[in-house]
Parts: sequence; C-alpha cells; structure tokens
Amino acid sequence: PKDRETGSAEDLAQFDFTTDSLKTIDSIIEDEKADTPESIFTKGIQDVNSAIMSNFSLNDIIRIVLETMYRGMQLSGLSNVLFFIKDTKLPVMSIRFGFGGSIEEIKKWFKIGFENTDNIFAVAVLKQKDLVIKDITASDIKGLLPDWYRSKAPSQAFIILLPIIINNKPIGMFYIEGDKGGFQTVSSGQLNYLKILRDQTVMVIKQIQGY
Repeated sequence: PKDRETGSAEDLAQFDFTTDSLKTIDSIIEDEKADTPESIFTKGIQDVNSAIMSNFSLNDIIRIVLETMYRGMQLSGLSNVLFFIKDTKLPVMSIRFGFGGSIEEIKKWFKIGFENTDNIFAVAVLKQKDLVIKDITASDIKGLLPDWYRSKAPSQAFIILLPIIINNKPIGMFYIEGDKGGFQTVSSGQLNYLKILRDQTVMVIKQIQGY
C-alpha cells in the first residue's frame, strides 16, 4: 500500500494539544510569566479591585489578599501568612485567617497582647511601622520577641509585620513568616506589593465599616 503523505492534515490534527511532556515554546513562556511574583501580585491586586467593585464581603477580600501574599512571596519550606484582627474590647489581636501549615494549631497560641510595649509586635502596631526581621534568632532581636512566641515559632525564620492602622487606631496586622534562608530571594518589589495589598485592605475596611 502507498505510504500516507507525510504531514497530512490527519497527522497534524493529533498534535493540536499539549501535555506535561509536550508543550509549545509560547505556552512555556506564558506559564513562566504566570508564575512570577510580579504576575501573581498584579493579578491579586486586580482581583481585590474587582471584589471591591462587586461588593464582596470583607472576609472574602481579606482571603484574596492573603492568598496573593502567600503565592506571590513564593516562600520555600515552612511558611505562613496570617491576618490578625484586634478585639473590639480587649488589647489583644487574634488570627482571623491564614494561609500555610497548621493554621488551626497556631491560632491556639498566637495571640498578640499590648499590655507590654517592649516586643516587636507592639512596636510595629503602636509605632505604625512595617517591619522586617530577617532572622528571629539574631542576638539583637531575641529580646524583642515574647517568650511565648520564641517557644512556639520556627527556630530558623524571618518575619514581616504590616500593621493596619486607621485614624491612629490599631485594627489588625498581616504577618508573613518564612525560612530565613529564603529571604535572600525576596525582592524590594515583592515587599512593595505587600504594602500595596495592605493599603488596599485599609481602604476596604474604611469603606465597609464607615471609618
């Protein structure tokens, strides 16, 4: 029998798909673009804006923000991104939502009080400062961490604190935790996106709660 003509329409049709093993160059480039911190943060910021325009609940918007922070930071090893909310009557902040590992267990012990103002969490909130602690075991940092935190937190970690302050009133805080070795890959651009997302959260709280 006569061989079929090489490259016929029938042959080509079966290649009209991609799998994990077979991809076009363009699809690989697009996949890599989609996974960059910049693309993740940019899409997340757009999603938050869309959620605001669509009257999503505050809880839904905060979850979008947390997921964007978690994915955009591209943290290696054990990592968590937490959202704390201040009790309306007591000087205490507790975890409302989180992305990462063992969140329910962390909720049991991770509560930030403001009776003492000599710890890093109180400094961030009361001084209204965004803080980066590159290594929580550093000698000049140990004294600023409460004993209850040091006894439970990962021993080799960096943390980022982004307080939410409205009209000089503490409302909450974002807490990012990752392996300290991974901080070397964190860019100033990623840190700036964290601030943008926090500022969006402030705007949403003002809008929804009428500040």
